[in-house]
Amino acid sequence: MARSEHVDFEGVRFRRYPDSVNRSDRVYFKSHGWTGKPKYLHVAVYEHHNGPVDGRHVVHHKDGNPLNNDPANLEAIPTGDHIRLHAAELSKDPEHVAHQRELLARIRPLAAEWHRSDEGREWHRQHGRETWAAREPERHTCEQCGANFETLKRGGVRFCSNRCKAAHRYASGVDNEQRECKWCGDAFTVNRYYKTLCCSNTCAQRHRRRGERRVQHHG
Repeated sequence: MARSEHVDFEGVRFRRYPDSVNRSDRVYFKSHGWTGKPKYLHVAVYEHHNGPVDGRHVVHHKDGNPLNNDPANLEAIPTGDHIRLHAAELSKDPEHVAHQRELLARIRPLAAEWHRSDEGREWHRQHGRETWAAREPERHTCEQCGANFETLKRGGVRFCSNRCKAAHRYASGVDNEQRECKWCGDAFTVNRYYKTLCCSNTCAQRHRRRGERRVQHHG
């Protein structure tokens, strides 16, 4: 039979098992009622002195010793804070880190296999549809035209349309390059996606007429 220790509090017997491989059974005194759900000694002590703990908080041992259930050592803190606190403590425990790495190495191939399976792919498709359907539109202001608009997209939303996106890119000059005018030889700046050959309309007309004369001469 496994070695155990017990503490009686308010007529209820709480037990822990010092040799258990399960940390929770090893360090916490617990009592299993008729519902089968464990009641922890430190929670019982805290609630006896302070009243019930709501579902958003958990009872925490201030000094980090789970066996010190003195009322002065117990406090109720938000569940999220409690998780982060213990996660930070466990990350400094070499034995825990080694165990987690071994566990991840063992389950990672199984997880990858499931994600590639028909069942896994269907789950991801359904999850994606449900996630998208549950999204609420976010309000943004277009950086180009200043119009307010709503979209379901998340992250990097700057423009209300592709037209405004293109206009903003054009105005920024990011696609500009230097060319030499085919008529006068001067350098000019133009968007690299444009087929412009001359620096001005005047030069463009003269360059075009010269080309026409060459065609007529050869004709």
